[in-house]
Amino acid sequence: DTAQLEKAMEGALAEKGLLENKNGETSDLAKDLVQVVLQNAKAEPIRIFGPGHKRRLSEQWGIDHTFSMPLMDKIAANGDAGTPFVLENPDSPQSKIYRDLAKSVVSEVAKAKFSSSRPDITYDSDSRMIQVDDETLTPVALRRACRCAACVEEMTGRQILVASDVKESIKPSRMSSTGNYALSVDWSDGHRSLYPYRQIKALLPNKGGNKKQEAKSGEKQGDLQQA
Repeated sequence: DTAQLEKAMEGALAEKGLLENKNGETSDLAKDLVQVVLQNAKAEPIRIFGPGHKRRLSEQWGIDHTFSMPLMDKIAANGDAGTPFVLENPDSPQSKIYRDLAKSVVSEVAKAKFSSSRPDITYDSDSRMIQVDDETLTPVALRRACRCAACVEEMTGRQILVASDVKESIKPSRMSSTGNYALSVDWSDGHRSLYPYRQIKALLPNKGGNKKQEAKSGEKQGDLQQA
């Protein structure tokens, strides 16, 4: 926090003989240096992946819990010294983030152990439909909904994939579960996709998702042609 930072700054200045003036009082230079550092410390944190990245991750990959982890030298130093930062600084904002992360891990482990929201998904080669529990989804609709880095611009969420480039005859060559949260699909066009189960459920016709996705893809295609 700022109190700890101010104390550390004063200690560093004292070591260099810059903290006090001839009269034994804190020098104006020391005061100015401390204020500059504190003002910069209060500045907005740097978002390495841009603003809104946690929300995009959640929407793109079905991640329920996302955290911005603080990058601090002291956290690493404490870990190396054997005294966790959260124990030495239990009331700090950084420690709260780690506590929230730990609670989320416990919650997710409990859900994985005692309940499962994973649907049963198979491909019927005769009807050329993807079976999701008791409902069906066309392979082309699922392929066009891919949100990997090759199909969607990661930083902005803008769709890169042109819907009409995906042939209606496309089909999955392999499907497998990835943990309890997503389905991995190898497509006949050589592409590989990862779909959170909640995204697949949203695409089902009775959810209104399939038609919405096709309409959205058509609108984006029209925008690209006009451009």
